[in-house]
Amino acid sequence: MSSSPSDANATDPPAGAQAPTPSTAAGRSNGRAERILLVLLSLVTVVVFLVVASTFLPFPVNVVGATLSSFAAYLCAIALLLAVGTGWLLWRRRTWVRQVLSGLVVLSLLGAGVIGGRQLALADRENVDLDLTALFDLPGSAPPDESVDYTRFEGEDVALSIWRPQGRDRSSEAEAPIVFLVHGGGWVTGSRLEGVQPEHARWFAERGYLVVSADYTLSDKQRHLWNVTESQIGCALAWTAANAPRYGGDPSRLAMIGESAGGNLALQAAYKGNAGKLTSSCGGELPEVKAVSALYPGADMEVLYNHGASRTFAEQYTGGSPQQYQDRYAATTTVNHISPQSPPTLLTTGASDGLALPEGTYQLYDRLRSDDVPSHLIDIPYGQHGFDLATGGVGTQVWRQATLRWFADHGV
Repeated sequence: MSSSPSDANATDPPAGAQAPTPSTAAGRSNGRAERILLVLLSLVTVVVFLVVASTFLPFPVNVVGATLSSFAAYLCAIALLLAVGTGWLLWRRRTWVRQVLSGLVVLSLLGAGVIGGRQLALADRENVDLDLTALFDLPGSAPPDESVDYTRFEGEDVALSIWRPQGRDRSSEAEAPIVFLVHGGGWVTGSRLEGVQPEHARWFAERGYLVVSADYTLSDKQRHLWNVTESQIGCALAWTAANAPRYGGDPSRLAMIGESAGGNLALQAAYKGNAGKLTSSCGGELPEVKAVSALYPGADMEVLYNHGASRTFAEQYTGGSPQQYQDRYAATTTVNHISPQSPPTLLTTGASDGLALPEGTYQLYDRLRSDDVPSHLIDIPYGQHGFDLATGGVGTQVWRQATLRWFADHGV
């Protein structure tokens, strides 16, 4: 049967045209996939490069980079994956865009390597046995074993939580040493159960400590509790001394830990308490603090006020400026309470801290040394305020293990 001209036109390609082959279609598909990959890698590479590069710049440009420097293991892993991807693209076709992209990846790798390398060097100097598998850990959950209301203020209960010691041989030692934690938050926010505080508590409990972590009434724009908060911490310490034996703790071996504003409160309570100048809002006998570990503490109130990022915290806590309330700023600045009774002090700060500037911690450390108070300073390279949010990061591992050793060396 013969076909009509219209049938032939419907089925035959025009003269001189070629029908698409499977290989041509596959090539077009591969080309589209390659372009999509190029765009995605370009976006990620630029972001990673900017983050890494900003780490080496001054505040406030370095805030994001310094914060993410705690996750240096992640930065290195991402940069390595980018290197593989951009290397393949460059092998496929050498264009100026792909060459620039590869250059940015190399610079990101070098920068991440410098950050990680300096932090690893610090760990080596501090004789810290790093758990490499923990470098990729992220914050989890560590609820307390018990919570108790230890006082009231203006009709509101104020609570503390307890993490019981784990892994101890009860037959060989009846009572565990105690770690007393004070949370941060600029005196105006935060609690004992927020952030990584519970994870720190659980970590020390797993190493045989009875851990007590206390809340305190927070200041705000109308309520300036600089002369209330420390006595509440005193009350929580007195409660701990009276009740710790019920939880397997030994009040004669008590150390304090505080971070940020909590670092200030831990230092203040330890120094004033040991000198007999700390009051308890609920009475009771205050225990002697054998050692203290302060993590990026707000040690100098005037330094905090003079820095724009932290001024509001100092104002709401004290009620105003150093010019208005010189006595309040003096009373809440730790260096003014150093005495021969001050406990051995471990200070840890982030070298790039843009909130609680490390200058206040450096000044405190210099004064402790000049007054012959046993002390040690750890300066985390590129560390930002809150670097311990990376619970398995190098900075956190260094601080935790150094604190553990510091306490053991001083009888806790």
